[in-house]
Amino acid sequence: MRKRVGVRAAGPRLRRGGNDPVRAENPLVTRVHLSALRLIKARVGYGDYAELFAAKGSALSGDVTPGYSTVRAPIVRRIIKKFPHLRVVFIARDPVERLWSALAMRVRTGRIDEELDERTINKQWRGHLRARSYQTKIVSRWRRIVPETQFRLFLFDDLLRDASEFRSRVVTFLGGDPEKPSGALSADYNRKSGAGKPPLTDDMRAFIGELLADELRASATEF
Repeated sequence: MRKRVGVRAAGPRLRRGGNDPVRAENPLVTRVHLSALRLIKARVGYGDYAELFAAKGSALSGDVTPGYSTVRAPIVRRIIKKFPHLRVVFIARDPVERLWSALAMRVRTGRIDEELDERTINKQWRGHLRARSYQTKIVSRWRRIVPETQFRLFLFDDLLRDASEFRSRVVTFLGGDPEKPSGALSADYNRKSGAGKPPLTDDMRAFIGELLADELRASATEF
């Protein structure tokens, strides 16, 4: 079996943030502790990045790093040239809930130490937080470059509706065996289920909806 190196979420085990149960322990893939995105952006680290997966030999292996989603097209092209057999998974989520979840994570990790109100959100509305909020642009950029059979869009709502079926579709796309268990973990395992999260009020939903009005319309059309 040819080894495939994943970029966005090409594997059901790696846990570099987020709640996706498809990232749970699975013998098909390996955990990466280094900052692979930093290696790739340096333009000198493709070989170093590939070495992160060497221990798996011919087994499928992958990396879950949301930051890959915002790299520019020239870097995506270099990635595809270096790893021509990779498969890319993108999980799209309701734009308002995705942004609120990202803000809540910043609260949990101490990057935000004030109330999540309109003023705080406006202060945070920049950089990666803003760039990752436009999923339709991200998907369009990657789809223009990655071969059609190697890129797959999944919906977070499907994950919530039936985690087992969702996991099966992702693992199958990656070339794995969906019948293999993820160790002792269930398909809907969420390591952050016990973490506190500020409630998304109707007022906050409306405010964020205004920020992302164009993206909400685009998502409804394209996804």
